[in-house]
Amino acid sequence: MKEKMITLFVYGTLKSHGCNNSWLVMEGMFLGSAWVYGELYVDFLPYLFKGKDEIKGEVYKVPKHVYNSIYNMEINAGYYVENIKAHMLDKNVIAKVFYHTGLYVNKKRAKKVREF
Repeated sequence: MKEKMITLFVYGTLKSHGCNNSWLVMEGMFLGSAWVYGELYVDFLPYLFKGKDEIKGEVYKVPKHVYNSIYNMEINAGYYVENIKAHMLDKNVIAKVFYHTGLYVNKKRAKKVREF
């Protein structure tokens, strides 16, 4: 039986050239660049919150077992997952995204950006 694929929007260390991108490229498929609405802060690591800025990132399709590993890493780092509309060049897709809970993030010290 073929494993279910999960569509994932990434904006930080999971993006191309990010330190965790190998999780995606080994078994996943890059679908393209995209943007979502949110607020992105960087204080060593990127932290995405709900908001109205256009945040740039990438969309991947990954097998469920890869997604589960990423999910465990992100949840343990203070993130939670929701579905979001990712705006790509030629279409929109519904993708999972990891928002941060805000715990231990100092938005006054962090730099607000639109891309990491």
